[in-house]
Amino acid sequence: MTIVFFTENSVKSDDFILTAYEKYCSVTGKKFFPATVDRTEPKPRLIGNGDEILAEFSLSHSGKYVVCAMSEKPVGVDIQLKKETCIEDISERFFGKKITDKDEFFDEFGKWEATTKLYGIPLADGLRIREGETYRVFDGYSFALCGGDKPINFYEIKYE
Repeated sequence: MTIVFFTENSVKSDDFILTAYEKYCSVTGKKFFPATVDRTEPKPRLIGNGDEILAEFSLSHSGKYVVCAMSEKPVGVDIQLKKETCIEDISERFFGKKITDKDEFFDEFGKWEATTKLYGIPLADGLRIREGETYRVFDGYSFALCGGDKPINFYEIKYE
């Protein structure tokens, strides 16, 4: 199961990841262990004692949202606020084709970023690789997810 946690609050990335991990354990029944976010590798890891990976995760933020996908398998996630931009120029330059539809552009852009996060590669190395699926979950945003396990569930985390 892949769980996508999201919030509309401004929160520090590592704090959100650790809160999402605690809720992930609660929802999946997985035993909770104290964790830290390790950023020494190209792809950040959620580790416990002895460098064991406790869960796979990916984080993204855009506009008012922060999202964190967690799974037993490697996962990549991206959220993009669909704002006005030069989509034709950008798509031709980076994707090798001119895209004129705003939804299609942000879906392709989101899949590109989610794919690079899945594999832990730089954006420039993943220009021609776009995997995963896009979902219409957040109004005015494109949301892309690569890897992980099915089913996919969404949970909101609220901060006071």
